[in-house]
Amino acid sequence: MGMIQDSWSQGMCRVEEGLFFGSDEFISLEGSPHTGYTRAVRCPISDLMAEEPDAWCALDATATTWHESHDLSIDAGGTSLEAEGFLALVGHSTGQLLWLLHLSASEPFTEVKIEVDVICAKSGGYPDCFHWRIPILTPEALTVVRG
Repeated sequence: MGMIQDSWSQGMCRVEEGLFFGSDEFISLEGSPHTGYTRAVRCPISDLMAEEPDAWCALDATATTWHESHDLSIDAGGTSLEAEGFLALVGHSTGQLLWLLHLSASEPFTEVKIEVDVICAKSGGYPDCFHWRIPILTPEALTVVRG
């Protein structure tokens, strides 16, 4: 198992904003749910570990769904830090983390479902509620609208 998978199993995530993959790779996302996100190139998690080895936060899953035909589970919620949210895609039968989205200003994710090959999610609440569309195979192509 890799570092990201091990951390996921322990209910932890790196504090950086972006996408973490079970292959110990990372894509940084810059922006906000109000303005949208731009992405950097995929890099090894070891680059982040060299800079700040102890930068981890605890995850608090509050919404979970299982999509039988894809054999995928989605866990979503917040973190130990205020205003943050996460969404993780996991192989249901294997428990293998495929990717984990961690954002500092999304607010906790409260609803998730899969529509064909896209995860549809909701985060936040009054006064800011956000609706997310995240392609399963290319999560870095996510879109968000304020609703």
